[in-house]
Amino acid sequence: MNLASDISRYVKTHLLYRGGGRRKDAAEFIRKLSTLLNSGVSVNKALRMIAKAHQQDGNKNAFAFIKVLSHGIEEGHSLFEVLGIHLKQFDTMTLSLIKVGEESGQLPAVLRKIIEYLDNQSKYRKKLTRAMTYPVIVMIIATLTVVFLTYFLLPMFGEMYKDMDMELPGFTSALLSISEHGSVYLVSSIVFVLSISFGAKRLSKIPSVNQRLINVIRRTPFVGTMTTNFVTMYYTQILGTLLESGLTLLHGLEICQQISKRGIMREFFSFVIKSLKEGRSFSEVLTVTSMLDYEYVQLIQLSEESGELKPAMTQINTQVSLDLENKLENIGSILEPLIIVFVGITIGAVIIGMYLPIFEMSANMNY
Repeated sequence: MNLASDISRYVKTHLLYRGGGRRKDAAEFIRKLSTLLNSGVSVNKALRMIAKAHQQDGNKNAFAFIKVLSHGIEEGHSLFEVLGIHLKQFDTMTLSLIKVGEESGQLPAVLRKIIEYLDNQSKYRKKLTRAMTYPVIVMIIATLTVVFLTYFLLPMFGEMYKDMDMELPGFTSALLSISEHGSVYLVSSIVFVLSISFGAKRLSKIPSVNQRLINVIRRTPFVGTMTTNFVTMYYTQILGTLLESGLTLLHGLEICQQISKRGIMREFFSFVIKSLKEGRSFSEVLTVTSMLDYEYVQLIQLSEESGELKPAMTQINTQVSLDLENKLENIGSILEPLIIVFVGITIGAVIIGMYLPIFEMSANMNY
C-alpha cells in the first residue's frame, strides 16, 4: 500500500483534529516543526519529538498521526509529499513554500516565513474582531432590551388599557399588534433574510453578476476602500513571502492565482501572468489593470529597475496595513455614536408608545 492510501485510510478512522481538521492546528504544527528545525535537528527527528510530546499530553490521535508522517519520511518521501495529503489544513501557498524550502535546503528559514505570514493574518483577524466586538455587544443588548419591552411589558400595558376600555393612539396600537403577532413577524423576517441570503449567494456564483457586485462594493465609500486595502494587503503579503522564500515572480503569481477564491482575482492574475510571459513588465501590467494606486505602481517600477522586487512588496504591505489598521480603529468610533442614537430612539419610541395613552388621558383630564 502506498503512502497516500496509508495516510488517507488512517485519517478516515483516526482524525488528527476534531471536526476534520482546522487550519490553526496546522499552524501550530508548523510552528513546532519550525522551532525544532531551527535548533538543528532533522525533519524526521523533529517529527518524532512532536509525536512524543503528543504522547505525553495524552493526545493519542495526534501522536499516531505524526508517527504516520514520520513513517512517510523514513520511506523516502518529502515533507511536501506527506503534508500534501491534507490540503484542507495546508493551503497551496504553504505547501509550495515547503517544497521550495526542501529543494533549496532552506526549510527552516522558509518555515519562519510561513509563521510570520500566519501571525500577520491572525493579527489582522483579531484587530477586526476587536473593532466589531463593542458594536455587536451593544446591538445584542439593545435587541434583548427591545424584545423585553415588546413581549413582556407591552402585553401588560395592553391588558391594562383593555380593562380600562381606552381608545388607543395609532402608534400604541401598532406596537401592541407587533407584540401580539411577534412570532409571525419574527418567522417572516427570518425567512425573508434567509431567502435574500440564499438568492444572493446563488447569484454571486454567476460570473457577470459577481463582477457587478464586486464593482459596486469597490465604488461604495469607505467599504470599497476597506475592501481594496484588505485585498492589496493580503496578496502583497503572500507575494512578498513567496519572493523572500526564493520563488520567481511568475511562480509566485501562479500560486496567488491558485489560492484566489474570487473569479475576478483569478482573472486578474491570469492576465498578469500572460502579460509577463509576453514580455511586459510587472509595473506596466499593473498600470493597465488599475488594481493598485499609482504611487504603489511607481514603487514597483523603481524596484524592477533596481532588480529587487521583494522590498517593494514589503513596503506596500506595510503602508496598506497601517492604513487598514487606522480604518479598523475608526470603525468603532464611527459606529458607537450611531448605535447609541439608534438604540436610544428605538427604546424611547417603545416607552413613549407604552405611556402615550396615559399622557393623552392626563391631557384630556387637565383640559
